[in-house]
Amino acid sequence: MTDIRPRCAATLASLLLLAFSGVAQGRVVSYAPLTGRPATPALQKRTNRHALLIEQTGSQNAAGAPICMACGYAVPARLVLHDSLGLEEPRDVTPGGADASIDVAAAREEANPRDPTRGPTPVLLVHTAASLSPGENPDGRFRFLFSSDGGATWSVLALPASVAPVGWSGTYLSSDVDVGGPITRARGSSIRIGTREAPFLLALRELDAERTALWDVSSDGLVTRRAFASVGWLIGMDAEGRRALFAGTPISGATSGPTCGVAAIGLYVVNADGHTEALCDMPANVSWFRDGWVTPDGRAYAEVDTFGDPAGTRHTVLLAGRAGRIDVASTVDANTETDLFAVPTADSSGAWVLQRGTGPTVLSFHTPAAGLVEAWRDVTRPEVEALHAGASGRRLLVQVHRPRPQVDQRVFKDPALAVWEI
Repeated sequence: MTDIRPRCAATLASLLLLAFSGVAQGRVVSYAPLTGRPATPALQKRTNRHALLIEQTGSQNAAGAPICMACGYAVPARLVLHDSLGLEEPRDVTPGGADASIDVAAAREEANPRDPTRGPTPVLLVHTAASLSPGENPDGRFRFLFSSDGGATWSVLALPASVAPVGWSGTYLSSDVDVGGPITRARGSSIRIGTREAPFLLALRELDAERTALWDVSSDGLVTRRAFASVGWLIGMDAEGRRALFAGTPISGATSGPTCGVAAIGLYVVNADGHTEALCDMPANVSWFRDGWVTPDGRAYAEVDTFGDPAGTRHTVLLAGRAGRIDVASTVDANTETDLFAVPTADSSGAWVLQRGTGPTVLSFHTPAAGLVEAWRDVTRPEVEALHAGASGRRLLVQVHRPRPQVDQRVFKDPALAVWEI
């Protein structure tokens, strides 16, 4: 048994800004908070120098309900860019300069490995009802706004008027649960981080054409349709942000793949040029796709929920490729989303799989060549709720929920963090 129970508190700042260097085995990681406001992180790489936060300035949302810490839609709110190096003061980049309703935001930043203090300005995306100038958006319509200069200027994306979100509960927002991986709040999101040339990829439902399309947002704020299908979900990317993982009905012009399940819904890898290759068909009775990623050799890991098992809903981590589909791990009627989840290895070629359920907490490592290999198990059942693979491939940041015996009225409940030497 390996004891991974940390003994100090930690917050979101650690997840966004931690550098995996110079740590001893099992070292506990401390933190300093970024802001005193209730805040929601934007979709962004955890290794970015800058951290983009949706900071809520009010105490309730538009419906009069308390602020949702896992959501970005509470109003009023501000968009604030923080510098992890401390060389710049936090910078308010809210479009139009006034408090606004904000659904979701995203940021892409190109790292400079030689000098982290220098590099391209972050590219930003936000879905908001903000006005770019007084009276510019009188109806308070939600739109996608884009900034190529770190929020100094904003423009409206020229998307079709009939588009609607594809994602959790019919919104652009990700799942309330962030189980780790290289991107914050990517799980279940219909917005993904792309490349320098096309920093964002959107999955949008085109209502007039009755189809779901993938739209690239270029570095100069132009939009182009990459691919479309009658029904589908954007569930992941490859490590470079070029190839997308799409789950849904056959995509127009896709190269055919093998049949190893039902033919109605399958997994597809969509390249940056729109060329699409079908992987294996999905299991029967699919009810939901949670997340996934494309491996360097073109296979894909995915998490999927299926119904029809006598014991209840089955949650499965699977690996799909042109040679077929295998189940990596599964559980039935998990109590929470953290009873079984997977995150990519540092190079996205394999998976770290966390299983808890009613038994011990078990961490395993999966590769297509070696299969599922157990790394450790802990019979004290620590509530591991997120894993973050270090870029070196030698360390994991393990995030653990710590139950509190007394009633805790704080809005933010901090997790505990420890670095585990693989």
